[in-house]
Order: sequence, then C-alpha cells, then structure tokens
Amino acid sequence: MRRVEWDRLPEHVAQPQGAFAEPVTEHRDVAATGEAVFGPGIADRVLRTFTAPPPTTAVPFPELTDREREVLNQLAAGKSNGEIAQTLLLSPRTVANHVSSILTKLQATDRIQAALRARDAGLGK
Repeated sequence: MRRVEWDRLPEHVAQPQGAFAEPVTEHRDVAATGEAVFGPGIADRVLRTFTAPPPTTAVPFPELTDREREVLNQLAAGKSNGEIAQTLLLSPRTVANHVSSILTKLQATDRIQAALRARDAGLGK
C-alpha cells in the first residue's frame, strides 16, 4: 500500500480551507494511518451491530412439527421405534409414520442419517 505524503501534494490538489480545514485534516491523517472515520449515524449502527446480544437460537429443523421434533430427538438418542412409542405414549405405528415423515422432510436416506443430522443440531443429548 502506498503511503501518501500529505505535505507533498501537488499544488493543483485542493487543500481544505476555512471551518472544515481542521476536521478534514484530522480525518485525512487518521485515514492515512489505515484507520476509518465514521459519521455519528454510521458509528451508532456499527456499535449496535457489534454490541447487540447474539440472536436467539432458532428451533432446529423448523420444517418439522413439534411432535416430529420430539420423535427425532428420541431417534437421535438411539432409541428404537418401540422405545420412542413408550416414552412419548404413542403407538409404534404412529412413531413409524412420524419417522417416515421426518426422513422425507429432512431428505434423509435412513434413520441413521436423520439421527446424525439431529445430533449435529444438538438433539438427542
């Protein structure tokens, strides 16, 4: 990066004059050091961006219903359809239907792939 020698600018380059001379010169010197100068509006937006609390964690797999997410959570914990049915007080056939729907919605080829994706998203622990 080429450093500009402000005192050696050609004469045809306009030099700041009047009331704006001091702030322009000050900002020019700051910019020459590689730093940035922002106006108050931009500075406020930048500060808000970097000091805002992190966004709340989104629900994993929003395409699933709450019940499907419960089944997926159990699936990610390594439970069989029968165990999931007992835990959630459902029939094994209902669990199998939910698993089928989960696989379709997540475009997973099998329950292991769905369980791995769920584990990666924090489910099943």
